[in-house]
Amino acid sequence: MVDYENEDILLLKTQIKNGPYGDRWLKRNEQLLYYLQTERKEENYSTKNFGNFPNLVCSDIIEGITTEDKIPNDAEIIDANNKITELGEFLAECYTDNPDFIWEIIWINLSYNSFIVNWFNCNIPPMSQYTAKGMEVLIQEQFSSYKEKTIHNAVYQLQRTLKESPIGATLCQMESIDKSTFVRQRHDNLSPEALAYSIYKYAKNKNILSLRVSDFYSAESLGGPVKEFAISKSAFESTLRSLNSNNDRVLVAELNMGLDSITLREDLTALSCIKILKK
Repeated sequence: MVDYENEDILLLKTQIKNGPYGDRWLKRNEQLLYYLQTERKEENYSTKNFGNFPNLVCSDIIEGITTEDKIPNDAEIIDANNKITELGEFLAECYTDNPDFIWEIIWINLSYNSFIVNWFNCNIPPMSQYTAKGMEVLIQEQFSSYKEKTIHNAVYQLQRTLKESPIGATLCQMESIDKSTFVRQRHDNLSPEALAYSIYKYAKNKNILSLRVSDFYSAESLGGPVKEFAISKSAFESTLRSLNSNNDRVLVAELNMGLDSITLREDLTALSCIKILKK
């Protein structure tokens, strides 16, 4: 058990430019500043300068950014008071055994809390190519009131997030075709725990306990594991069967004889569900 009151917490790893993945430590109750898009040390890169080149999605994925007036917490690891959340503490304990699982949970949370991540998930289909310029054009068409610079900055934040974290390569959201063109692949190796977390998060958002696999593949769906990870139906159902047969069953999946229903437990939340599966 990690002593959160006295010890530093290894929260996540991130890649700086083309270098190796490096540890990033979260100190409890410490004001944090971390600049994902630069290798320069903090003393050579001021908060003021960082404010001119915001990269909040990337920054929050790592451990949250503290500035004088804002603490983004889209990944739900840090709260508005710069304190580690219950989810953050749990993920820190899980990190050594399964770091990819941590990034899956972060991507799910960003899908609900970050406009640009949600837009990407809902507008870039599986196995399709995309470019930064193409995304900017699409967003401008859908949100004509947004300033061009605002859209450019948001897309830039997204691209840096995908390039400089395992979300792009390991979670298959960004495969490079050339310098400016990428493909969004299917993440069919989604962990059972992350799938369950995603389903519970989706259900809570809709205030439901019963749903169908086909709901997630509907054109009207704006969330859930299919939008978040582009997971194929065969992989989705295979992982559901694994969850359904788990000794600590967190859901009931009826997938035979043409059925595709999923029933969740009323006593569980997205967090308590993964705590059961990871114990």
